[in-house]
Amino acid sequence: MQLEKLEYCQFEGQPNEWKLEGATFENINLIVGKNATGKSRVLNIIGSLANILSRARKLPYLNGKYKVHFKKNKKSIIYSLEYKEEMIIKEKLVVDKETLMTRMSDGKGKIVSTQFKEKMNFQTSINEVAAFTKRDSIQHPFLDDLYTWAEYLIHFRFGTPLGKDKLIALNRTKTDKSESQIDLKDTNEVLRKLQEGINKFGSKFISQIRKDMASLGYEIKNIELGSPVSFRIESGLQKAPLCLIVKEADLKGKTDQNDMSQGMFRALSLIVQINYVSMSKVSSCILIDDIGEGLDYERSTSLIKLIVKKAKDKAFQLIMATNDRFVMNNVALQHWSIINRLGNKSVLYNSVNSKNLFNEFEMIGLDNFDFFSSNYYLKGLRK
Repeated sequence: MQLEKLEYCQFEGQPNEWKLEGATFENINLIVGKNATGKSRVLNIIGSLANILSRARKLPYLNGKYKVHFKKNKKSIIYSLEYKEEMIIKEKLVVDKETLMTRMSDGKGKIVSTQFKEKMNFQTSINEVAAFTKRDSIQHPFLDDLYTWAEYLIHFRFGTPLGKDKLIALNRTKTDKSESQIDLKDTNEVLRKLQEGINKFGSKFISQIRKDMASLGYEIKNIELGSPVSFRIESGLQKAPLCLIVKEADLKGKTDQNDMSQGMFRALSLIVQINYVSMSKVSSCILIDDIGEGLDYERSTSLIKLIVKKAKDKAFQLIMATNDRFVMNNVALQHWSIINRLGNKSVLYNSVNSKNLFNEFEMIGLDNFDFFSSNYYLKGLRK
């Protein structure tokens, strides 16, 4: 299932109202824009929606109104959710123009029973999302589509450590956690995903990581979990903490995660985790904020090309955000969504809703970054 369109409003009708408009998505997407236009906010909204639909957690904001369009093969899925002061006001699910679930502010609603072919009444808590609490693969299998998309959406914030400051205590040959206990959404759990990937896929997993790192200019002979080589830990644990260690081709000794540059570790962590979910065939959508942050030009551009290729080959949806010119120049304009802030709303423009403008610029022959830096994208855009 793929995210196709997102309409969102926060604090509607109030002085601090904020809206998102024009947010349509293809399989590969790059959101570009100036600082404070809402790039990260868009990814956070998508990530928060996934948490709402897959985890029994509190609503992420005090106030929110979603209308989300998905497509699965030829099936149209529209999910709506509105809440205020952390209380659900309305919730609705429509599949191929048929309303399968509705609920109101008192928690009462109706949901189609696939088994009995009729609408059933239900009552849920006023602050719980029915799309999550009413999941039942026999009675309401249509809710599984929402859950699966949400559970396997992963939000990477490339400017963060991505697990560089984390160690784990594991057996060297077998994980203490089963695969089902690994939190795919936790992008700091790179060591557990590495160990589980080795257990499940063996040398194929390591070979793919080495190949991907080589495409970025990092020649690595081996990657493993082991005792740190650059520092000592007095932990008092029964099992000594392990860290990520690589053997670089041009160095005699090994390098542990503590001695790796932040840029190298971020790239390695991202590659390990994306390969793990790809080989496990569980990824639905990958969000990457500040992609390429901390990497030089060549490695930044190589990483972008690698991730885009994996999105095409592995059929997961990719949504990235950046204001880095290197990134912009290495993602085709057809994948761009330019975000522009107009007062209390952020508007996205892309080749779907502003087709003529994008086609016109491509004929000029300038770099993609010029489309953004020259404010050419503002030409003829709706106000």
